[in-house]
Amino acid sequence: MCYSAMVKQKCKTLGLDFEARVDLNLMEDIFDRRLRGESIIIPKGLEHCFLNPQSDLEKSIKSKIDSFHEEQIQTLQKELFTLRKRLVTAEQKLKEKPTKSAEKEKGVAERQIERKRLRLENISRTQYASTDDRIYPFNWTPVIVERNGERVVVPMRYHLRPPGTPPPFDNERPGCYNARRDNLTKFWRKEFGRKHGIIVLTSFFENVSRHTYEKRELKAGEKPENLILQFIPQGVEQMIVPIIWDTWTGEGESTFDSFAIVTDDPPFEISDAGHDRCPVFIKHENIASWLNPSGRSDAELFAILDDRIRPNYQHEIAA
Repeated sequence: MCYSAMVKQKCKTLGLDFEARVDLNLMEDIFDRRLRGESIIIPKGLEHCFLNPQSDLEKSIKSKIDSFHEEQIQTLQKELFTLRKRLVTAEQKLKEKPTKSAEKEKGVAERQIERKRLRLENISRTQYASTDDRIYPFNWTPVIVERNGERVVVPMRYHLRPPGTPPPFDNERPGCYNARRDNLTKFWRKEFGRKHGIIVLTSFFENVSRHTYEKRELKAGEKPENLILQFIPQGVEQMIVPIIWDTWTGEGESTFDSFAIVTDDPPFEISDAGHDRCPVFIKHENIASWLNPSGRSDAELFAILDDRIRPNYQHEIAA
């Protein structure tokens, strides 16, 4: 289902590679909405695109990123101050009279301090790390669409909320970041053949059960254990993955665009590792046809999905 993926976040590079214009107004809008308190999660890789702003719009985006980080840093510093006081109190109780509750309190405080310290360190970091490009459902990331005859790089949320559905849909249908090929003419009928785009991945992650991965049955009394596998295509640098998208409007939230990636049955090496889905990987020469679905029959669109790149995928157990 591609629960997580490494996505190419460098907007300008995407624009050059796919002859697309980066819509800086939409980029500025999501950073502004995040700064104003909306629940918008943006990977650090997308923020890196604006570390060295050139235009006035890019400078405005950089300013909003900096302001957001400053607010986060202030909040975390206050939380750390409170947690350190909590730790000192627990340590003092242990000195006076060792108890299980005081020991537990000390452990909780230490773990929370470490988590918040790492968050603070990550927010302040400006050096690029490969993990900065990783997205999860409900994260925002650059996608490429065609609007008014022009290819455009725009930000969208990874989890498609169809128009007309209430906000609780997100929790009720948590898997709607995945548009199954065999469901495109059913559940996704309003988007398929109308609103298409592409996203560029370098690898993707899936959840599998350890006992399935190890090709064995659960032992008596054994509880299922989850593993996260990273699948990496061999012989190619990037995966051009088709998406469908739509615009949500409703009460209580601002209008936003969201998308789901198109997936299909997996090749042997993925199913053998214990997972039953795989992103479709279309050919570069089919991008224009996919981005312009109007007037094309379902059969023509499915032919694009079937005429795909089929690399061999290696995998490794990820953190």
